[in-house]
Amino acid sequence: WYQRRVHGVCNTGGLYSRLWCVWEVYCAMNDGVDILFHPRTSTELHLFGTGGKASFNPKNARCGKPASKRSADEISIRRTIGGAALLCCTMSSWTDIMEQILNRSQFTTQPNRMEADYCRLGPRGVKLVLELLAEEPSKYTKLSFARNGIDYRIAEVLAEALRHNTHLQGLCLISNQIGDAGAKALAAALRHNTTLKALDLFENEIGEGGARALAAALRHNTTLKELALQRNPIGEGGAEALDAVTAETGRHVARY
Repeated sequence: WYQRRVHGVCNTGGLYSRLWCVWEVYCAMNDGVDILFHPRTSTELHLFGTGGKASFNPKNARCGKPASKRSADEISIRRTIGGAALLCCTMSSWTDIMEQILNRSQFTTQPNRMEADYCRLGPRGVKLVLELLAEEPSKYTKLSFARNGIDYRIAEVLAEALRHNTHLQGLCLISNQIGDAGAKALAAALRHNTTLKALDLFENEIGEGGARALAAALRHNTTLKELALQRNPIGEGGAEALDAVTAETGRHVARY
């Protein structure tokens, strides 16, 4: 919540523990927090289940098991969101609430772009995202993992994926901690990748060794046009190596 963003991942049966989900979205709306649903699970089927919007009503939206008695939390949520109308299970009021939620939500369905920023995914989370990309490799051409606590180990996972991916054109890793080891892994992948056009490594604890490795990779890779390395302690040696390859190849390398 402190990052001002709520991510929703729904299953094919509709939102689980629906009333809790509605409550979270409702609070986010009131606090001005962005609501983003996963691009693969933002369809009506995922949001409402096979019954569609008509099935999403006060009778089957619960905080727990449908057969259980209403808890104090459930009664409080219903009263806060819909007042007496929800306590009396008025369908029209419930539908109005759901329409308001959907209309004010920001879905992560930007064409060809997947954002996984601020998620603290870790190695397993990154692998899951990459598996999703592998299932539909042509669907996404831009991927963002900004501020995810990515270290050299996760960077190595990304690098391995880059070796074989033939659709990704932009990769953003702003404000992570891949360091020299991660930069070298990505540099090695760039020697094989033929589609990536932009790589943003702003603020990633990359030193001279990592900068030199990336500079060397640019001599072999003819596709990458933009490389961002601002706020990295690349040192004079790293700067010189990047300046030299920029002069030779005409690539745009941002490092200030």
